[in-house]
This record gives sequence, structure tokens and C-alpha cells, in this order.
Amino acid sequence: MITHSSTTRITSSILAAICIGQILFLSVVHGADTPPKSPDTWFAGYYKWINNNEKNTTTANYAVGAEAAIALNEDWVARLSHSYLHLDPQQPDNTGSGQTFGADILYMISQQQPWYLYAGLERQNQVKHINNLNIGLGRHWALDKKWHIYTEAGLARGLNTHYNDGQIKIGLLYRPHKTIYIPKDQDQDGVIDRRDKCANSPFGDPVTDQGCPVDSDNDAVADHLDKCANSPSGFAVDLLGCNFDPDQDGVSQPQDRCPDSPIGFAVDSSGCNLDHDKDGITEPNDSCPASPLGYGVNSQGCNFDKDQDGVAEPQDQCQDSPVGFEVDPAGCNFDSDQDGITEPYDLCPASPAGYLVNTSGCNMDKDSDGILEPQDRCAHSPVGFLVDPQGCNLDQDSDGILDPIDLCPNTPKALTVDNKGCNTDNDFDGVKNSLDQCPDSVLKEQVNPIGCPSDRDNDSISDRLDNCPNTPIEDAVDGKGCSLYSKNTLQKSLNISFVLGTPILRQADDPQLKKFADFMGQHTDTSATLIGHASKQNEQGNLLQLALRRAEAVRQILIQQFGIAPNRLSTQGKAANQSLVQSNISLVNKVKVLRTIN
Repeated sequence: MITHSSTTRITSSILAAICIGQILFLSVVHGADTPPKSPDTWFAGYYKWINNNEKNTTTANYAVGAEAAIALNEDWVARLSHSYLHLDPQQPDNTGSGQTFGADILYMISQQQPWYLYAGLERQNQVKHINNLNIGLGRHWALDKKWHIYTEAGLARGLNTHYNDGQIKIGLLYRPHKTIYIPKDQDQDGVIDRRDKCANSPFGDPVTDQGCPVDSDNDAVADHLDKCANSPSGFAVDLLGCNFDPDQDGVSQPQDRCPDSPIGFAVDSSGCNLDHDKDGITEPNDSCPASPLGYGVNSQGCNFDKDQDGVAEPQDQCQDSPVGFEVDPAGCNFDSDQDGITEPYDLCPASPAGYLVNTSGCNMDKDSDGILEPQDRCAHSPVGFLVDPQGCNLDQDSDGILDPIDLCPNTPKALTVDNKGCNTDNDFDGVKNSLDQCPDSVLKEQVNPIGCPSDRDNDSISDRLDNCPNTPIEDAVDGKGCSLYSKNTLQKSLNISFVLGTPILRQADDPQLKKFADFMGQHTDTSATLIGHASKQNEQGNLLQLALRRAEAVRQILIQQFGIAPNRLSTQGKAANQSLVQSNISLVNKVKVLRTIN
């Protein structure tokens, strides 16, 4: 709540701002070098919300104050402000209240769109003095010509402290004068002097945006002096801006009686064209001044033969007869449809060209099947197919088999048929019926050369239904073509030598290990049992244990160096009486590979 003392401070702030504004107003008016005018000024009261950067703020921070402003020109405005400040007293160095004094400069972005930028300095007086730099953006919202609401959003940055706060202001503004600052315009053409490139243009003449007289036809003669404001560009003009010779016929305007004569034609001394239709007859003697070009004319300049049929117009009774056709002595065409029958005898004068006609000029075979219309019972049969003596088509499905012997008269087009007119491939698999051992295979299913569904792994499940199309040939499969179990057990032997009495390989990179690893990689669904042996004659100790350790040594090499899964390898050891070797060579041999199906 604002107390009585607070109200007193606010009232004092408003009065101080009004006084400052009046001083500014009078100084600008009486200090100007132009006749006194009313510059744009305003007075306002506002409420400002302050977003304090302290984290433990529990009380709202705000300011209530007044301001006065005056326009320096149409772009810049000076503003002074004074406010009562209310801050959270719980924060360090805050008393809960204080005063601010500010001075800003405003840049009006556009006179039509009342947005503006502002920047200035502000001093806060409380426990300690804080100097701030204020920047922000604002806008005026007109209620009428004098009253406005205005809003601002900005940032206050402390110059002698870490003060860094956001501010939002809303206020009510009173503008006593309707117009803004009026800059100088010496020639009163509506373009201010500092933007006027022709500052002494004649009073009242229209000017461009740069303040220069308008010259619509770009002939260097201003419109207010130009008697021919639309003269063609590129031609010489006189002092009044008029073209000397608009029709470019070599005769100047005072002597040119035909100033609009066509360009490029000969004219007489009066500038008038001598022969408009270029037929060799001058206009005073040309009774047909618009006769077509290129045709002979008589002494009156009129064309002899408009339709070029060899019959002069006085005798031509058909002056628009088609060009190129024979005409009678009266200039009329003999045969309009060009069927060889002259019009007096042609009962069908519009019969199609190129077809036989009878003596009356009418077409005898409309469907061009060689059967004359009186005998043609199918006068509209398709062109190009065999017909019977009545003119009817013999092959309705166009498969080359005549209808009387076509057992399949409605075979779709583009299919191969046999000599009875029927399709030679009933299941459309590309294998003729005579070779197709599976004549009812599914449409578009891939088949082998005998027309049966393809089965790449020969498991009796066609590829179309086989979920496992690459099962080994020895595996039994289920109804989806996937392996159930292996029919065979594979065996592969490894002959690996060890140091006498130890599980250490004599050749750690024995190529047999690589080959065996490749074998296991090719049969990914296999597991293997590695069986180690020890020699009874040359080795001592627990031979069964030594044999098992040797098998395990091979197993670890296959796992660590060749990446075979541990669960695919198991080991066994055999006692001396089971050994297959002699002398001091110990073997891991007869590695039994058992294929398992997951």
C-alpha cells in the first residue's frame, strides 16, 4: 500500500517533471531560428515493475513516477523522469524506499509506427547511491490525439555495482500539441531542407522524394514547363519539351500536316505518306488504299482477283472461293469436297476426302472394309480386320483365329494362343501348357523350367512358402521349410603337436587351427567336441588330466584368437590306453563336430 508520505513524494515528482518539461519547451521555442511553433511535448505518469536480481526477494519491487519529454526533431526526443522507488527492505543495503532521477534520449523508429528505442542514465538514492545505464524498447498506443498509453521493456545495468535488473513500465501520457517538431523547408515543397537536393524548386510545383521538380518523360524539361509531358524518350525536344519530329519522317512539326504518318515510308513535302498500301498508286489516285500487298491492282489501286482464282472481280460471282481449286467462268468452285463430282451433281457435297463415292458423290464404304454400304450389314466394323461377305468382322478377340473356329473367342489381347484360339499358358508362368508339370501354379510365383514352384534348398517347400530357403540338404524341415534336426554328424580331425609332458603347442599358429575356425564359421549352427590324447610311453603323471588340458588349450586358442563362441566348444581327454599316437608326439585328434539345431 502507498502511504500518505508516498503520495506526497509522487505528487512532488509529477510537479518537478512538469516544471522541467516547461523549461525545455520554452528554451526550444525561443531558441529556434524559425518562427515559433509548437514542438511535440508530452507529460506522463507511470508505474514501473522491477525484476530484482536477488534470489531471496519476498516483496515486490516497483517505482511510481512522472516524466516530461520534448522532440528535438522528427527523429530524436529528450526525456527527464523522477520516481518514488519501493524495494524489498529485507535485501542488503535496501531501506524499502528511495528516489530515482533519470535522463534519456529516444530515437523514434518511424513516425507512422510509434515504436522507439531509448537509452540513458538513472540515479537511485537510497542507503547508497546507485548509477544505472538504462536501455530498452517502447511504444505509444493512441487513445485520441492527445492521450496515449505507452509501454516499455528494458534493462538497468549498474555502473558502480552489480545491479542488473529487468524493468517493465506502463504509463498514461498527455500530449498537449498535435504536431511534432517541424523542420525547415525553405522551398515549401514538403521535403525538409536536409533531405532536399533541389532546395530552391519553384513554389507549388510537384517534386520527387528528393525535392526536385518532376520530369515524367525524362527530357530535362520539368513538367511545369513541359508542354509535351509525354514526349518519347531519346528524341530532341525544344524549350517547351516537345519533340521536333514525332513521326521521324524528316518534316518538322510546323510543316508536317501528317505528324502521325507511319515511320519508314516516303512522304511528300507536307509530311504525308504517299502510298499507304505500297501498291504503286499514290493515295490521291488510290481508290483502294488498303488493298492486300503483293497482288496486281488496276489503275484505281484495287486488286483484280481477291481469291486468286483467275477471274477478275467484276466477273467473279464467288469472290471468296477457296484458293487452288478449279472454278467455272463465274469464279465459283466446281467440287467443294474434292471427290470428283461437281456440285451441281454432288448429293453429298461434304463427303470425307479420299474414299470412293458413287455417281451421286456419296461415300460407298464408310468403314473402309471393301464392302459397299448397300451390302455392308456392319457398316461401322473396326478398320483393318477381316470381314465376311456381309462386312462383319470375323475375329472378335483379334487373336488371328477366325471366329468360326475360335474356341476361346474372348481371349484377352496380347496373349499367345494355340490353333484353336485359346491361351497356351493357363497359369501365366511363362511355361507352355504342353511343358508345364504344374499347370495350376500360383499367379506370378517363380517357377522352374518345368513350370513348378522354385525350391532352391530342395526341401519340398516352395520358395514362396519357405521361411528358411537355404536349409542344408541333409536337414529335415517343418511345414515352413525350417530345420528340425540334422540327419548327419560331421567329423573333422585336428593333428596338433604338444611339448612333451605339457599342454603347450609346439606351433601356436598351426594353420590347422585357422582351417578349423573357418569350418566352424561356415557351419554356424554346429558345436564341436575337442578330444585330447597323451602318450603312455614317453609321458608321466596323470595322462587323462594332461589330455584334457591339451584339449582345453586348443579350445582357448579357438575362442580367443578366432572368436568362436565358448558354448559351441567342449573338451574331452582320453587315457593312455586310448591314445592313437606313438613316440613323443601327442595329438588332439578326431575332433567330433556335432550339428545342433537351435
